[in-house]
Amino acid sequence: MAVWLLLTVLLLVFSVGSLGGFRYRAGRWPVLPAAVTGTDPSLPGKSLPNLSQENPQETAGYLRSVVAISTTDQKMGSGFIIDEKGHVVTAQHVVDGVGCVTVTDDDGHQHQGTVLNYDMALDIALLHVKTLEKWPDRLEMSTEKTPARVGDETYVIGHPRSTGNNTRLSATVTKLDDPQRAEGRYHEGLVKFGGVTVVNGTSGGPLVKQSTGQVIGVTILSGAPAEVGWARPTADIVNMVREWSALTPTAGCQPTTAIQPISLTLVTVTPRTGNYDVEGEELADGVEMALRDNREALLSVGYDVSIKRLDDAGSPTLARDRVTMAVQDPEVIGVVGSLENQTTRAIAEALSLTGVPLVAPTAGADDLADRGFSHFNRVVANSGRQNPALANFAKGQLRVGNVFILEDGSPDAAVQVKAFTEGAAVIGLPLSGSLKVSAAFDAAELKKHLADARAEAVYYAGSSQLAVDLIRSLRSLEVMLPFLGTQEAFAPTQFLPYVDADAQGVYFTRLTAEQVDQFKRKYEQVFGKASRGYAGYGYDAAYAIIAALRKYGAEHPAQRPARADLARLIRETRGLPGWSALITFESNGENQTSWVHVYEWRMGRPVHTRKQ
Repeated sequence: MAVWLLLTVLLLVFSVGSLGGFRYRAGRWPVLPAAVTGTDPSLPGKSLPNLSQENPQETAGYLRSVVAISTTDQKMGSGFIIDEKGHVVTAQHVVDGVGCVTVTDDDGHQHQGTVLNYDMALDIALLHVKTLEKWPDRLEMSTEKTPARVGDETYVIGHPRSTGNNTRLSATVTKLDDPQRAEGRYHEGLVKFGGVTVVNGTSGGPLVKQSTGQVIGVTILSGAPAEVGWARPTADIVNMVREWSALTPTAGCQPTTAIQPISLTLVTVTPRTGNYDVEGEELADGVEMALRDNREALLSVGYDVSIKRLDDAGSPTLARDRVTMAVQDPEVIGVVGSLENQTTRAIAEALSLTGVPLVAPTAGADDLADRGFSHFNRVVANSGRQNPALANFAKGQLRVGNVFILEDGSPDAAVQVKAFTEGAAVIGLPLSGSLKVSAAFDAAELKKHLADARAEAVYYAGSSQLAVDLIRSLRSLEVMLPFLGTQEAFAPTQFLPYVDADAQGVYFTRLTAEQVDQFKRKYEQVFGKASRGYAGYGYDAAYAIIAALRKYGAEHPAQRPARADLARLIRETRGLPGWSALITFESNGENQTSWVHVYEWRMGRPVHTRKQ
């Protein structure tokens, strides 16, 4: 109990709300409020403060009561803890066809859960998770015959795709007793709510009434892309859940000595020495975290997987030689690496002869996915998406009517300009003009060009030093137009030494971003150091391999998969929730649901602004 109290205090001190996963209106989390409500002691649940006043620390238990649920066939959803006995309520369709599930708590730790019982007509299921017994936070379900009324303000809480932790956003009850038909099922008497888009992965999460803090429904349907959703009222299920809670859970979902695990190895190839040793080590740390979190699940299907860290020192030749030697060991079932494009390309080419699956965490070179490799996949977007994303950002977020193009005349700049121009044409963003500039540019003349063209924003392609000179000179002449460019033009490593307050309004793209606070806290707890944002990508790359291995092991316990079979299962990954993005691999290994991140330089530092 003392340990739980200490962990709870620490969590409350460091907890913050998390963003993402929904199309939301306000762009910020609503502040979590607090007050006291009564509770019916005959029902599972715990009295938590209601949500009508402002006090985020006292209501951290709402988020901590909600868990993520995944299955071996890659279904995913949410659920919420209702008592001290480890019982979790979720939607039946989330666990359809399985008896055992993986449950991830708010700290990111994974547990094995058993499906106790379910009702397909009501789309409700109850799980038992032994290792969540005595969990300090849980939710109370309303017993009212009509728990909701039209106009009630609520929160939808869950684990939507592409987020690593819980999200909570406001919604309003818009209709009661609403019938719906979806995917061959007919549902009667649902609570309809509006104001958020319920995304895959949120099903099974609680609909919480703000004025009481009680769960009034279980989310089961979405109206995507419309901002509506439907929940099963708690009045339909509370008695059923009480009866199910008395059932004796089976022990079939726990790792058992009946399966003697075989040893397998997951190899990381990253720079552990040289200029990017910190980033490379962090990528490998992320792989180790993924293996730790999935250890019990892997053991349950007969695999004891260890990590082998190789140092490529940023050298393509060294990376190729070391990975070629390592995969001669038949226990090696996959590779994660490397940090940047050239070494990743060398690894992919070397592994093409062996068929060992490779998942690249951060390398975004366009040509990596154009080689026809069946063994290659990657987590981040390809670099070619950056310029279309910038065009989309300019029109959709900055709402500019046109863009003027500046470039330094280099071959690389010409490629960038072509990609931006094509992206702008697709979305109907007008270009007001273009001009090649050199280090000897005349700022006053350039200002006149922009004024004559009635430019509303500037896209720049070229060297970082020239970019700094252009921005400083134009800002000194009170030209405050937004500047847009890719990481090559405004990268922190090159741009930072020259940045001052005049750099405001300068936007650039990256393929990676810092992880959510929950992941950063977890990483610091495990490794005793702060994350720079790369560990999450290593984690997700490893998780794609692990999920495929778990799927194979569910059908072939303790059997080593052929490398080609595992590569095929990885390529078939659909909707796998990662820390950095949802993972859905296309036929060429690209991650269909990866993000391009837009940053803005503000007062001398880059600030994450948007995901495209």
